[in-house]
Amino acid sequence: MNPLINKICSRSLDFFVCESALYNDPRSGDADLAGMGIISLDLTSKNFTDTSSFIKVLNDSTSDSDMKKVLRYCSVAYNNGLDAIDKATDSLNSKDYENFNEIAVVAPAEAVQCERAFVRSPIKSPLTQRNQNAKLLGDIIVSVSILLLDQSSSIP
Repeated sequence: MNPLINKICSRSLDFFVCESALYNDPRSGDADLAGMGIISLDLTSKNFTDTSSFIKVLNDSTSDSDMKKVLRYCSVAYNNGLDAIDKATDSLNSKDYENFNEIAVVAPAEAVQCERAFVRSPIKSPLTQRNQNAKLLGDIIVSVSILLLDQSSSIP
């Protein structure tokens, strides 16, 4: 059991979701903090990719113009989230922890914005659970980024 998981998850929005996600990845057993960052980025990227595909299926299967409008908004939000995950991965790989920290918040915020788009519409969201999962997985990235930033600023 990697003690970093407890340290990361104690900073996250949902300790148990975080712990389960990280423990279920076999790479987490001996990963350092940067490795945990890669794992959290990978988990969130997979979630965003799966949700983007699901949004496309929903959009293709409805004729409701209000639903299509909100789904288009969510599609853009999830694409923005995926772009941010790619940029965060680049920042992490180059050890630019300040930029990693700044970009880390984008993906979970995009999932929240997708859900809010449904709240502002007359349509019940078919993405609530997926948006919640995306937000919680993205929050793991944020937790790791804060720890990496703290760690790098304490090194003389």
